[in-house]
Amino acid sequence: MKRFISILIVSLIFFRGMSAQECDTPITVAMPEHIEGLNEAQKSYLCSKMEQLVVSQGVSSDFSYTQFVLTADVSGMQKDVVPTIPSSVTCQYDVVFKLVDRAGMKTMAVQSVNVRGAGSTEAKAMQNALRLINPQNKNLIDFIKGAKSKVLAYYNQHVPQIVSQSRRLANLDKYEEAFNLLASVPECCNQYNEVTREIIAIYPKARDKVGEKFLKEARRIWTVDQTGAAAEEACYWLSLIDPKSSAYPGGERLYAEIKGRVKEEVQHEMKVYDDNVDLIKQQINAAKEIGMAYGKGQQTEINVIK
Repeated sequence: MKRFISILIVSLIFFRGMSAQECDTPITVAMPEHIEGLNEAQKSYLCSKMEQLVVSQGVSSDFSYTQFVLTADVSGMQKDVVPTIPSSVTCQYDVVFKLVDRAGMKTMAVQSVNVRGAGSTEAKAMQNALRLINPQNKNLIDFIKGAKSKVLAYYNQHVPQIVSQSRRLANLDKYEEAFNLLASVPECCNQYNEVTREIIAIYPKARDKVGEKFLKEARRIWTVDQTGAAAEEACYWLSLIDPKSSAYPGGERLYAEIKGRVKEEVQHEMKVYDDNVDLIKQQINAAKEIGMAYGKGQQTEINVIK
């Protein structure tokens, strides 16, 4: 059996030889709570541009919380009122994109884009300037490629520490946080086999406790509100419960109750293991889903690091 697991682990790391550009690199977009000169709508628009940029370069949108984030700031703001009839406003400023190590609280890469805009109001001028940011801009693409390489280099160097930290978290019954840490490691890392070994070691100890927690959360959501939206959210948590968890029978009953109450089709379904896929591989994927679910509940905003 041990030999079989070793063979499986080796098979799971065939991505090892991939470059950073082909690797699923964990970088999320995280906006500061406040960017001087930008209102909430403009900040949201800039965030969408940044998301387009990272997705266009193969960065997965599955991660909600990662150590490395792409954030932005504004500098060199210049505004002028043009004395025409009607009057208009012009502005020029730099949008500064940054790759930030959230844990180390340091900026790892920076790229600036100068933008200009004009409009009948200051808000319109600022918005029109932001429209000039092109996710296909070569400098921005090169910036993201370089950022991915830096992140992969970090994980190549720090896998042993990450595995040790996840083990400590698991020993404290903080399984979701441990899986979030392990799920963030790119599969193409040099020592990714150490990550899969740790997941295989932790998962059997975690599934009952994590399953009971997810069932409790689903019950809470469904008890408070029995709308279609609540049904979808409750079933999301039920869908994360392992079929071998002690919570699974209770999850099945609640799922049947929800399905019987709501008219809308529920997108999430109870997990069922596929006999055609190796069980250990399915458990590794399940652990990653648990880790990503944990990430969804974490703070997504970040203070701008100057």
